Amino acid sequence: MVRGSTSITAGVSIDRDAAPGSRDVTVLTLGGMATLTDGFTVDQAAPSITSVNPVQGNQGASLDVTITGHSFLGATDVSFGDGITVTAFTNTSSTEITASITVGADATLGTRDVTVTTPIDTDTLAAGFTVLPPAPTITSVSPARGNQGESIDLTITGTNFSKVEDVSFGAGITVASFGMDSSTQITASITIAADATLGARSISVTTPGGVGMLSEGFAVTAPPTIFGVDPASGERGETLNVTITGIVFTGVTDVSFGTGITVTDFTVDSGVQITATISIDADTATGTRDVSVTTEAGTGTLVSGFTVIAALSLEPTVIGVTPNSAEQGETLRVTITGTNFGGTDVSFGDDVTVSYFTVDSATQITATIVVAADAVPGARDVSVTTSAGTGTLADGFTVEEKAEEDEGEAGGCSCASIQRGVPVSTVLIGWTVVGLCWGSGYYLVRKVSRRTRK
Repeated sequence: MVRGSTSITAGVSIDRDAAPGSRDVTVLTLGGMATLTDGFTVDQAAPSITSVNPVQGNQGASLDVTITGHSFLGATDVSFGDGITVTAFTNTSSTEITASITVGADATLGTRDVTVTTPIDTDTLAAGFTVLPPAPTITSVSPARGNQGESIDLTITGTNFSKVEDVSFGAGITVASFGMDSSTQITASITIAADATLGARSISVTTPGGVGMLSEGFAVTAPPTIFGVDPASGERGETLNVTITGIVFTGVTDVSFGTGITVTDFTVDSGVQITATISIDADTATGTRDVSVTTEAGTGTLVSGFTVIAALSLEPTVIGVTPNSAEQGETLRVTITGTNFGGTDVSFGDDVTVSYFTVDSATQITATIVVAADAVPGARDVSVTTSAGTGTLADGFTVEEKAEEDEGEAGGCSCASIQRGVPVSTVLIGWTVVGLCWGSGYYLVRKVSRRTRK
């Protein structure tokens, strides 16, 4: 307010963080401008603390703390109370101080007042910082693994296990209970879900002092499972390589084929396959053996997964096949007779798939075959292969073109010399039963005419 030609009254507002020091005062009129150099002085305000970050620290810890507020220029002292040493501090601006502090290992737990002193005054943030107990550390867990679906008790060792609030083993694992045995040991009971993901888990222990973690300190495992062995048989005195397929072949420590068979070497090709070299004793008993794979998680066994057979010194011979024909697209069981059987392969030629076969004895094999729907009609050679060689029955099986019954044509009837109860189709091909012969125990059969599809 202009009070006259020689006096002006003005109201001014000084920013809280305005730099202390002198200021020029200027008056501007229609007649010009006049300035009084250093005509006004801004004095520093008293300091004011608004926050501290971080707001807590563990006994024995050294850390950097940022203090924010106002009017910190020229700070001469920073304090965090008893048991905490301020080793250094930097007045980064009028609104911030960075302090390096060390919390004594025996500092009393609880809150501390934080103070900042400047040449103008001292300000205090009551309970601005808290001393916590040391953070827990985990050094080991025993046992360090468990199987899916298993409930186990285990021991966690470490330090600073005081007033433990929580123990965690990660997803899929429930901590049913835990107890502090001492400041260095916790006993916990856990349950692993049946569908818990396999692999390592981090373990954590939470106390008022913080969270201690052991990365990959526990592993969820599962015992191995064996699906098959190829080849599934071997002769006495033979040494051969076999492939074992299954799942969870991780950390394999042992492979076994039972009595009389030595596993001389094995390689874990992947989590689903093992290649093993085995040697079969020359005088071991013939018959089936259980195949087992052992890992740290347990043992998986394929019962009767391998068969020891007598050594074959003579090549096999194929004498006959029953039945010895089938139509296109047909699936049936056949019996192969001959000598020196015990083979590793059975073949019926082109377009005929042997889906399964069993060596019933040295003179008989039972096989299930599938004739392709578009198989070329005609004879096929039937062969059986063993370690001693291959026996073949030339033209031992015939693929017939698929035929259909012509119900409009029928042959005459006759009495077939087949005892009742015996399937006619196994003796007379192309005949059908129409009744019983009068006064006898024989069937009355009729010839069914067939026509070939064009």
